Amino acid sequence: MQSEIRASALVAEGRFSATLSARGLGPEPVLAEVAFPALFRLRPFALDVPADGRLQGSLAGVVELQTLTRLVLLEGHSLAGRITADLDLAGTLSDPLLEGRLLLADGRYENYRMAMLMDRINATVVASGRELVLESLQARDGGRGRMSAEGMLELDPDRSFPFRTAFTFRSFQALRNPDLSTQVSGNLQLTGDAGSAQTSGKLTLDPFNLTIPDR
Repeated sequence: MQSEIRASALVAEGRFSATLSARGLGPEPVLAEVAFPALFRLRPFALDVPADGRLQGSLAGVVELQTLTRLVLLEGHSLAGRITADLDLAGTLSDPLLEGRLLLADGRYENYRMAMLMDRINATVVASGRELVLESLQARDGGRGRMSAEGMLELDPDRSFPFRTAFTFRSFQALRNPDLSTQVSGNLQLTGDAGSAQTSGKLTLDPFNLTIPDR
């Protein structure tokens, strides 16, 4: 499937608008639009964008992650799955608001170098105003091990984007390298912001196998 991306922008009647469409990334096009007040003058040159101007935008479409690996070189990694986006942007430039959701279905990630595998990944992210909420994330390790997560990110630059995330592991095969392999069970919490983060919880590595090569 051939990918095609088109974009256009216009300043007219006191408003800036831009549209982007991407085809070939999935079964249907990805469409993004944004518009907000803007005054443009050539003499003297000026582009005034009021911070309290009404903001409108949207993002909708489906992306097959396998197609992204053709556009972006991910050496040593493999991605698969389908992301469905349905988001609306409102508010103002100084206080943008997001509504809608992102869905990941039948995801798979493999790191060949670390011998790490996650499959049957399904996730739901809900946007509500200035919050992105990870309602659920479920994944398998290619066998019987499981992991899940939930969390929240505040879209607040004045507070450095605070976040919190909680992970649960059940006999999850985190590594399967011949020289290093382990299963993880337990809980892990991650909280912080863009400047720092703290972790808490309890994880058990059982079994844990490490082979030290002969010199």
